[in-house]
Amino acid sequence: MNTRILTIFLTLADMLYFGRTADSCHMSPSTLTRAINKLETEVGATLFERDNRSVTLTREGELFRRYAIDSIALWSSLQKSLLDETQQLTGSLALYGSVTASCSFMFDLLSHLRKESVPNRGLRCHV
Repeated sequence: MNTRILTIFLTLADMLYFGRTADSCHMSPSTLTRAINKLETEVGATLFERDNRSVTLTREGELFRRYAIDSIALWSSLQKSLLDETQQLTGSLALYGSVTASCSFMFDLLSHLRKESVPNRGLRCHV
């Protein structure tokens, strides 16, 4: 699940300033505006009142803010409980290094990891 738009919404709801929110979320103000407009279309309500001088949350925006906070908290809780049940990290790890690093210490590191890996369970190393 991608909760990024909820996080962007909450950041704007806290800052109430498009420029600072865009910087904080590492996007351009126009990208932020498009994301908020798309969210408002999906929700079917105006979440922010905005003019040239100010940004404020609407009543619907306040309701959606509570939803966004609850949704992110529930998602984080679910992720944590699933990780607690499996106790096993999964995913990919990409290592990049200079030729010197590759020849000096990465070879030993990868050799050790290759010995530790179990086929079809978790860690797999390919050089």
